[in-house]
Amino acid sequence: MFPLKSLVLKKLINQDLGLFNSLKDELNCINDGFKDAVSKEVASQKMKTELISNVSHDLKTPLTMIKAYAEMIRDISYKDQDKMNEHLGIIVDETDRLTVLVNDILDLSRMQSNADTLNIEKFDLALDIKNIVNNIVFCFYKLCIIFDIL
Repeated sequence: MFPLKSLVLKKLINQDLGLFNSLKDELNCINDGFKDAVSKEVASQKMKTELISNVSHDLKTPLTMIKAYAEMIRDISYKDQDKMNEHLGIIVDETDRLTVLVNDILDLSRMQSNADTLNIEKFDLALDIKNIVNNIVFCFYKLCIIFDIL
């Protein structure tokens, strides 16, 4: 008779464990959701770090150009009105680039706080690159640096 009691007890235990299967499934689902949320947060933090690094680099470039042209005006072209105006134009262009970058950062901040929506705009990348290269070539020319583009 003892084996029968053991069999009944095992059946009762299995039935009780069956009651917890839905709870087990729910806890597993919560665990999976938590793991997913943590993974997404880690990825988000990584993207924020990369964004800050890229923005820092993108801000340094126009700042360097502005400083270089301001120094050229101060040291060289202040005597030649045409050259000075050309250099001032480049400073204005680089300042405009900085303004666009800062506005992009502010737009991103507003989007993250759900205070704004994304406005996608077309732009002429080739023209922007051409202007940047021309500005750099001009700086090199003024500094008597010669290079060939292959």
